[in-house]
Amino acid sequence: MSQRVEFYLLEQSSDDALLHYACRLLSKVYEAKLSAFILANSAKQMAQIDRLLWAQSDADFIPHALYNSTEGTHPLTKISIGQSLPEQHQFDMLVNLCHGDTITGQNFKRIAELVSADEQHKANARKRYAQWRDQNAELKLHNISAR
Repeated sequence: MSQRVEFYLLEQSSDDALLHYACRLLSKVYEAKLSAFILANSAKQMAQIDRLLWAQSDADFIPHALYNSTEGTHPLTKISIGQSLPEQHQFDMLVNLCHGDTITGQNFKRIAELVSADEQHKANARKRYAQWRDQNAELKLHNISAR
């Protein structure tokens, strides 16, 4: 079975647009009763995602937790946000917000690579795409327009 990796290419280059789209994607994951780990670039980005998820209406609220590698994640937490991948995980999906040029998350069933229109982000995403292709991952591209 090959790993499924989906690249979500946003029209906007702002981090704000990237984080808002991540929350939309997490909403779909949560509605489907799946679990996800969000790999953030920084503690600041973790806090921004946390704040956006808390700002949802009561009907749209997504329960989540911030992951700390020394404390781990409670097994009942379906959505977690962290700067490093947990060694042992129970998540269905990885949402990768890191813009490095190397791939991560080889042990996840499904990976969502979120890419802004920033030229450096796109260049790094092309490298990750080639690496995933070389590993025979099932690749899919989604062009996300501004709304």
